[in-house]
Amino acid sequence: WSPSNIIQGPSNQASVSITPSANQYLYLQATSSNGCVVEDSMFVFVSYINPSLVQASVNPPIVNPGSTVTLTGSPSGFPFYQWIPSTGVLNPNAQTTEATVDETTVFTLIVSDGICSVSDTAEVKVYEIICELPYVYVPNAFSPNNDGNNDVLYVRGLFVEKMLFRVFDRWGEMVFESTDVNYGWNGIFQGRKLDPDVYDYYLQVTCYGGLEKITKGNVTLMK
Repeated sequence: WSPSNIIQGPSNQASVSITPSANQYLYLQATSSNGCVVEDSMFVFVSYINPSLVQASVNPPIVNPGSTVTLTGSPSGFPFYQWIPSTGVLNPNAQTTEATVDETTVFTLIVSDGICSVSDTAEVKVYEIICELPYVYVPNAFSPNNDGNNDVLYVRGLFVEKMLFRVFDRWGEMVFESTDVNYGWNGIFQGRKLDPDVYDYYLQVTCYGGLEKITKGNVTLMK
């Protein structure tokens, strides 16, 4: 067998193991007991898809029943893509496509070069999205005293996609602003812990599905 640099172990065996790094020919020369020589060759295809590069995503990840989402696969450049399940999918064999969903669904993306295949999954959660109380709310009090309970004031909401949250003191000065539900107020303004008081807030949220809600209210800072 040759070339010898890709053959593991002796190359004069009937069966060998090879480790080619690229597509190439493998040659065989066989000699019979009476000295007759026969030659043959085969072409070896080498295929490898890095599993860490194959990713499936769904946008938006939370929708109302009957909504359309975008399915996106990566990396690009492969000849075969397949989305499973294909029900409701506009083009199941496209790298990027759209799907209409009526229930929570886990989509599997299969990427193939014709020899090897790698898969990844992405989930879209389907709910009856409500952008109102009690599904989106601001607690009416918090106590930033470092006791581990209600130390930070957060906007609460399972379906919040975007938001603008502002807190004002009794003189109308803005003491806190956030656009992230995971970033809350700890009662500090300009490096100083504020005194217990009632503070006004303005909340503008956009929920998944495009629903919007503006809320104004107040919250009590306690110690």
